[in-house]
Amino acid sequence: MKVRTQLLLLISVFAIAGCDGSPPNKAIALPVLEAGASGNAEAIVQLADQTCVGRASDAADFGQALEISGWGFERTQSADPANALSLDVWETETAQVVRGELVKGHAYTCLLAVGSEYSPSEDELRQALLIRYGRPDESGIYWEFEGPNGSRYKLDIGGMTEGPYDSSIFVEEWR
Repeated sequence: MKVRTQLLLLISVFAIAGCDGSPPNKAIALPVLEAGASGNAEAIVQLADQTCVGRASDAADFGQALEISGWGFERTQSADPANALSLDVWETETAQVVRGELVKGHAYTCLLAVGSEYSPSEDELRQALLIRYGRPDESGIYWEFEGPNGSRYKLDIGGMTEGPYDSSIFVEEWR
């Protein structure tokens, strides 16, 4: 019984360590999005995970994760760190990523918007998010979880929009 109790305690410690204060997942090269292709949702959720979840608070690490993705992002706007309302923007043919500056000392925002030609259906995006983050909250709209760096995250799917971008994932990081 004593060994079993110690084993359960050890498993609990590892589970807590993985959710509280752990670094973000390693950034990896991702499949390039294809116009009209099914399967884009998984790559989009992976990009949101390796940039917006755990890296929004570190501009250099965030930019490096975008570069590693292999999607060819170019920075088109730089935020002013003294202005909480200013934004960093990176763009590529298929997507745009917007990173907000620190708000009120403890919140970062990140938006990944995907070009209309490359956007999966909302159902495909929701399914990819279910696989990555589990079930959304009771409303079925938001995913809330504790993630890297001991931060709390709130993630949701943006509505379909008109213009060059169709679907999006919005992430808030609360420290």
